[in-house]
Amino acid sequence: MTETNRVAAKASIGGEWGAGQSPLNLNVLGVREDGAWCAIALEMSLRGYGETFDAALDALVEAVEAQVTFAVQHDNLDQIFVPAEPHYFRLYADVNLRSARREGLNAPGPSRL
Repeated sequence: MTETNRVAAKASIGGEWGAGQSPLNLNVLGVREDGAWCAIALEMSLRGYGETFDAALDALVEAVEAQVTFAVQHDNLDQIFVPAEPHYFRLYADVNLRSARREGLNAPGPSRL
């Protein structure tokens, strides 16, 4: 899998699961699988699929909202946070590190007077 086929993102997801509740802040890993994008919420091991990363992220938001709403309605909060497999967390960290290095290389250097 090439670097252009992976993306790491943070997503804030709000929902109808409770008045005054804060949105969930999740780490999302995007990977290309069989020509489509898969967005994985690492803390919940949920996935959304789409032709673009944004479409996969939209599908993931729907899955997260459905999971949280169902868990709250059935008073079973233990089923909300089921982490993804450890290799997805390592891949997420690797993508973040590469991105930070790339941004550092592209940042303007210190000005000289």
